[in-house]
Amino acid sequence: MARNLAEAHLIAGFLAAEGIACEVRGEHLMAGYGELPITYDTLPSIWVAPEDRTKARQRIEQALHGLS
Repeated sequence: MARNLAEAHLIAGFLAAEGIACEVRGEHLMAGYGELPITYDTLPSIWVAPEDRTKARQRIEQALHGLS
């Protein structure tokens, strides 16, 4: 889950550059903000294959904390 659509696409681009296939889901729900509550169910999310989940989480944590 991302806080907004821009963040979701930044993360997806980063993962793609790391060789991890992913997709952003929930973009269409952004048009309903104001009418829909903003919850974990309506925020955009980044989906990766189950076998890539651990690697994706590790890469994101490393990037956020400046680790190599």
